[in-house]
Amino acid sequence: MLAWACHFTAIGSAGAAKRTIGRPNVALFALASETMPDCIDPLPTDYNSWTNVTYFQTRHPPILGLFLTPQETPMTIQKKLVLGMIGSACLLAACGGDTLELEPPTPQISTTFSGSADGWQGAFADYHPETAPTDVVWESRALPAPLSGQAYYTGGTNRSDDLFIYNKKKFSGYAPSTSYLLRFEIEIASNQSSGCVGVGGAPGESVYVVAGAAPTEPKTVLNNGEYTVNLDRGNQATPGTASQVLGNVANAVQNCGPQVWQTKVLKSTAPLAVTSNASGEIWVFFGIDSGFEAKSTVFYKSIKVAVEPARKP
Repeated sequence: MLAWACHFTAIGSAGAAKRTIGRPNVALFALASETMPDCIDPLPTDYNSWTNVTYFQTRHPPILGLFLTPQETPMTIQKKLVLGMIGSACLLAACGGDTLELEPPTPQISTTFSGSADGWQGAFADYHPETAPTDVVWESRALPAPLSGQAYYTGGTNRSDDLFIYNKKKFSGYAPSTSYLLRFEIEIASNQSSGCVGVGGAPGESVYVVAGAAPTEPKTVLNNGEYTVNLDRGNQATPGTASQVLGNVANAVQNCGPQVWQTKVLKSTAPLAVTSNASGEIWVFFGIDSGFEAKSTVFYKSIKVAVEPARKP
């Protein structure tokens, strides 16, 4: 593929540009899949001194491109490129004279539960009518000592051999019916020591932290006499097509030592694929799936979800 550099004309003040792009000292490159006869000069092939690459795609004209922030920009390149902040730009007549329209950035997801639940809704599943828990709770609470601050507290008693206590929230602003890749990062606080033995399973290692996403709302529904989630989220240590098992609530205290509240960060080891619905919405959920047949509790300090469009091969 030949890559050609086109000149662009910046329109508007630098302040307006900054509000639009938010990236100072940027060189704009336009890449096309075929030669643009009236554009000037092929791009340099040595990119070793260029960093901070951000891809973009225009709607009209159909041009692929990228932003590069130079560590050192040679004077020869400075003469060929329009440097600085470009907020509203258009191609010169030599390159078609059309307005350059950048795709909007993909919305990212981040909640710090330091003051409230931030709109996350609680629910629970994986029980029969006769084993329904009666003590499930979701609320903002002060973290126990030696920790400080507030976090999102959830918990409940597993009265059978399974209980999924989850939280869900809808996010919008995505392209309709588009495939995305999600990576989760959840910080919890737990007082469950590692290496303990419990009824049905360990109170730490058998209480799994699960996260997932779907184009439709996760709901608890009655299915063949059991209340389950209406998604393929797997169960306990086994993920489903709509979920990942990030880890468990066992903390760093070994050999079933004293219960001490500690924080723990759990992350995706691979992306989870999800397709947005026709309105450009994605539902995200996370929770604890317990195989420990007693009460389990956890504090959620934060959740972050990195979202990126799935690239076609």
